[in-house]
Amino acid sequence: MKNVLIIRFSSLGDVILATSVVDAVHRSCPECRQVFVVKEEYSGVLENNPHLDSVIGLGAGERGLGRLVSFGRSLRKEGFDLVLDLQGGPRGRVLTAAVGASRSARPRSHRLRRMMMAARPGRWRVPLPHVVERYLECLRPWVAGGVPEGRPEVYLTREERAHALDVTDKVEGTGLVALSPGAKWPAKQWPEQHFARLGGALVEEGLGVLLLGASYERPLLERVASGISQGGSVMVVAAGLRPLASLFSISSAAVCNDSGLMHLSAAVDTPTIGIFGPTAPHFGFEPFGRRHRSLWLGLDCSPCSLHGGKPCRISEKAPCMHLLDPKEVANSVRGLVEQASAEGGAGAVTGTKNKT
Repeated sequence: MKNVLIIRFSSLGDVILATSVVDAVHRSCPECRQVFVVKEEYSGVLENNPHLDSVIGLGAGERGLGRLVSFGRSLRKEGFDLVLDLQGGPRGRVLTAAVGASRSARPRSHRLRRMMMAARPGRWRVPLPHVVERYLECLRPWVAGGVPEGRPEVYLTREERAHALDVTDKVEGTGLVALSPGAKWPAKQWPEQHFARLGGALVEEGLGVLLLGASYERPLLERVASGISQGGSVMVVAAGLRPLASLFSISSAAVCNDSGLMHLSAAVDTPTIGIFGPTAPHFGFEPFGRRHRSLWLGLDCSPCSLHGGKPCRISEKAPCMHLLDPKEVANSVRGLVEQASAEGGAGAVTGTKNKT
């Protein structure tokens, strides 16, 4: 393979996890040309990736099936000899066919197994391969000698990290912990008051707290901040993907719901705790890597949803989320911070990173 097209339109977490394939292709074939097709709003996480020759961001008006056929045909002249359709579904299949590459591959979805586990929570739980593993498996037929390990990674510049340090310079604390209380679906959000209690406990321990989220999540972030006895130890930042990635990268640890920002934090190598409730880590979407942890109560009623979009069938206060004690999460954060300090020395204590 010399000319590889990677298709993953959305969502944020899946696009980030797909960067593991970019890494693996480069390791197995450094001379290969790689092009990535993604929704325009997620293209920021692919910026500065040294292994991508081109990133094509599709706007809202370019994603219909007819437009994808025309777009795919326009790519034929580039002579792709392998298309990795990590999106699947009608749109991924249509674009793959239109490109006309001699070889193509797509991962197994395991959707049926996840549906069965959600239909019979607490009775049938089979750990599924991580999404990263399923993505990398696509390469197996085309790589001699075995598929190399690849990991999700978002590449930041020194300037972006320096700006993040400047922005947080006045936040009081011996280190920074990032909290991301948002998620696409309300059922996947650990309660706001729990995040506030966690933030208060971290401030009492002398740590600074960053409340991070997308621009539209600012009201949520402000509500959580108001529940923390803060002084100068709490900062709210509602911003775009790359500024958020920079702020995660200078943090000693992060706590996120099962969301795209959870994967963003892990992809900049910040020790990350993912909170799961209606979904489950064994679905294969937990933060990837040994530095990260998943917290899930594993009640008999969960998992109850493929993506967490359904409201709880038992109570307005879903027990799988409300019963997770902030003290337990604080203990996990403490363990991650101590581990990061031991591994990274002084840089981990102050929240700075040496990675460029």
